[in-house]
Amino acid sequence: MSCISWKCQPLSSKVCPVTLKFFKIGIDYISGNEVKFARGCERAEAKHPDLVAYLMKLRPTIIEIDEQFKRMRYGGWNLPNIRYAVYGKVVTMIEPQIDGESISDYVERIFSVLALAIEDLVMYGFETASAGFFMLAEIPLSQRDPQNAQRFKRTLRGTEPGWELKWTGKGFYES
Repeated sequence: MSCISWKCQPLSSKVCPVTLKFFKIGIDYISGNEVKFARGCERAEAKHPDLVAYLMKLRPTIIEIDEQFKRMRYGGWNLPNIRYAVYGKVVTMIEPQIDGESISDYVERIFSVLALAIEDLVMYGFETASAGFFMLAEIPLSQRDPQNAQRFKRTLRGTEPGWELKWTGKGFYES
């Protein structure tokens, strides 16, 4: 079925807010207009300053994804077909572009940001909801098992450095 018949919303602006509501943390303002976003940040600043700082860095990507979704849904935008070029006996695929970026690069970039944001925000929610009973520590990338790419572990306060929600600018596979 099409998005219109399911009345779906842009994934990026709905998944994180709904997930964090489970932890009683509201971020439904992240994809709102500038005034709504500013008000939401002001309300959350006292209780969740790290979250607000993170959302300010995440917001431009969320807005970009939502705008792309709106262009696709309402503007009659269609993904161009794959083209092929023949050079002698070699056939080469010419990948379609989304706003000047190859589809594979676009999907990788968007996935990387959203997957990392969802992971970070859910872990922040778990840590906040635990009310100090446990603490999260981040396993260094070099020490992770490739067969079990676990990024976090529970730990006792004071036994090792705790994880803090902060924007690193890294992608999902670099974090």
